[in-house]
Amino acid sequence: MGVIFISLGLGVALGFLRPLSVSQSKMMFRVTMAGLFLLLVVMGAQLGVNQEVLNNLGKIGFKAVVLAGFAVAGSILAVHILFRWLDPKGSGKKTASENRENLCQ
Repeated sequence: MGVIFISLGLGVALGFLRPLSVSQSKMMFRVTMAGLFLLLVVMGAQLGVNQEVLNNLGKIGFKAVVLAGFAVAGSILAVHILFRWLDPKGSGKKTASENRENLCQ
């Protein structure tokens, strides 16, 4: 788990210190989406070959939907609260570079 947080932190630091151009940003979006798609396909394949999961799909399906729903709702609520806490004056309409310039001053 530590590797995940270290990787995320390094990515944030790299993005802050060396912002991407518009074309690089578009390319990174495509790479990210392709990686996410591949991850979902591999996870689906792993679930598909697990006979125990397939046999209990009816039992765990409803619980999984409820859990996923609460996870999404909690994430949306957390982002909403953090956005209001970090941006109380509603200045969120600035561009990322404008916000970065304000942080560096």
